[in-house]
Amino acid sequence: MRDEILRFLLGLGLVTLGGDSFVGYGVSLARKLRLPAAAVGATVVAVGTSLPEIVVAVSAAAGGNDHMAAGSALGSAIYNAALAGGLLLLLRPAAGLGRRDLLKRLLFFLLAAGFTAFSAVKTGTLGVGLGIVLLSMFAVYALTSAGGARTSATACDERPELIAVGLAVGAAALYLGSGLVVDNGIFLAHGLGIPERAAALTFVALGTALPDIAAAVAAAVRRQPALALGNIVGANIINLLLVIGIPAVIAPMDADFAVARDMAVAALAMLALLIPPIITGKTYRWQGAALLIGFGLFMAMNLV
Repeated sequence: MRDEILRFLLGLGLVTLGGDSFVGYGVSLARKLRLPAAAVGATVVAVGTSLPEIVVAVSAAAGGNDHMAAGSALGSAIYNAALAGGLLLLLRPAAGLGRRDLLKRLLFFLLAAGFTAFSAVKTGTLGVGLGIVLLSMFAVYALTSAGGARTSATACDERPELIAVGLAVGAAALYLGSGLVVDNGIFLAHGLGIPERAAALTFVALGTALPDIAAAVAAAVRRQPALALGNIVGANIINLLLVIGIPAVIAPMDADFAVARDMAVAALAMLALLIPPIITGKTYRWQGAALLIGFGLFMAMNLV
């Protein structure tokens, strides 16, 4: 059991470091090609920050571990909204938030969540049709996110061969790490008597969501709660669209009512996170406390 724990932790480390390397050099490549900075942020960086979740979900789906794939994707969304969001609001409430922008993002998330839940209940799969819908929504989201920003591009002085090596190393780390996370995560779940789906919703999702959680806490410490809230919401939208959309197209997954239930939990967490600031333009510590209590109950229900 100890060896599997060490390999699982090694996998998480490789996925995290590989994602950092891939996104960093991906941004360098985009700048080398003189793409607009806003487009880089909404596409290359957006995909890069979701790479840990994407590669774990694709690896699990391709290996026939559908519960692990869907569970890790939905678990990550719940961790982001309830745990990262709860910690942020408890530590550093924000004021003067853009209510209209938050409403648009919430509606976008709920629309994607609705499509996913409907597909799970109606067809029993998260298949190619759903994947195409979600990836199309991501294209719309990326274009609209970049559309209103400056179109100037920032040049990059890094050498092309260094960029290529960085991308290759990042991709290799992601590939190796995702395999270690999925294989040893399943073994640990069986060894501890935890159902595979519960394991995916808990410690596998926690591992892939750790960068977002750490970023939220760091932003609270640095007194940037509004920026952190926007990042959490944007990450959840992108995670839902890509972490389910890409595996659904590559390796369609069996789904059941549990997927719709977990999607409803993620949607409720997003509503609890965003409805007060949409109404008042502020976030509150009591929101953070409520989100953390709800997250604790969710964890208890899945592990008991």
